[in-house]
Amino acid sequence: MNGVKPRTARLRAPAKVNLSLTVLGRRPDGFHDVSSVMVPVSLSDDVTVRAGGKPGTRLVASGFAPTVREGDNLAVRAALLLLSKAAPAADVGVKIALRKRIPVGAGLGGGSSDAAAVLKGLNALLGKPLDETQLMETALEAGSDAPFFLAGSPCLVEGRGERLTPFRIRGALRLVILKPAAGVSTEAAYNALDGRPCRECRASDGVRLVEALKRGDLEETCRRLHNCFEAMVAESHPSVKTAKELLIGHGAAGAAMTGTGSAVFGVYADRRAASAAAAALKRAHVPFEVFAARTL
Repeated sequence: MNGVKPRTARLRAPAKVNLSLTVLGRRPDGFHDVSSVMVPVSLSDDVTVRAGGKPGTRLVASGFAPTVREGDNLAVRAALLLLSKAAPAADVGVKIALRKRIPVGAGLGGGSSDAAAVLKGLNALLGKPLDETQLMETALEAGSDAPFFLAGSPCLVEGRGERLTPFRIRGALRLVILKPAAGVSTEAAYNALDGRPCRECRASDGVRLVEALKRGDLEETCRRLHNCFEAMVAESHPSVKTAKELLIGHGAAGAAMTGTGSAVFGVYADRRAASAAAAALKRAHVPFEVFAARTL
């Protein structure tokens, strides 16, 4: 595409929350088998992909992106992976612009969602050289959560992230998300968990949670919120416990940490209750970023 007029794709990259997260053990390939109920939420990044013009891959980022570097950015990695398969002999110029609204180090999946958006956008701009299966395989190479974001719906996620069972929630969940100042390293959290596995974790828990979500059973949904990292992360990040207590104290029907943290979400009965809680927490000047969101 060198010398060809550039074309642009603009996409939204939603965050996610893990309503449940169970780690079943380390695999021979070094990754971990998980069972997780993951849902995309309305908090999102803006991703712009521009293909054509001067060869090379460039990244521009703003918002919650103080440490974004091209060398370790998942969106850039996704673009390079796709180009290596779709146009290995071509000089394709790619520019990626990220407007980050999803906090980093939060367990909200912003980097993986950006990567999935880049794969969708760039594949479309190049005339869809990768089919759906190839795109999913490429997403898994970019990051374990990226296939979920390509699916774009609530899913029971299994394996290392490649086995997806989509489902529909009966009625959107209304959430308030609190993000402490300190982030959590995903790699460090998994390494720490290897030394102290969660004895309460069962793969079947996710199936029961999905059934409750399909019925629109808020009480059962909140009863089954679970994250095997939460207790361990809260030991070194007391703000996780504080955030959970604040959300419950402001009317959440249930609350849990998402991913490996450090963000914590509360589930509310309706939009009015969630909006009121978010507004009250902001007025109280709590030491957290406060986001009101809903499931997509």
